Amino acid sequence: MPTGINGRDILSYITPSLLMAETHPNTDGIAFHVECGCAWEVEHGLEITISGERILYVGPYEGISPYNQARLESIGFYDDESDFSGNFADQE
Repeated sequence: MPTGINGRDILSYITPSLLMAETHPNTDGIAFHVECGCAWEVEHGLEITISGERILYVGPYEGISPYNQARLESIGFYDDESDFSGNFADQE
């Protein structure tokens, strides 16, 4: 992942290729799953999973549904107050 960049500068390094909107099976909630190509992970690409205003996952492509709680817990939810996990969003 590129170092020394801030905020929207990351957009220069990624190419979104697929956006999926999913509805929650038991509520009216909606979540988004974005797949991207990226300069630092050519083989696997980048995946971004968002529910409401909450970032759930940013990392190598894992095919993570916003509503697959067990899978999100195994890879690591984004938590800006936690120690590093496999989730790029947790890294500074």
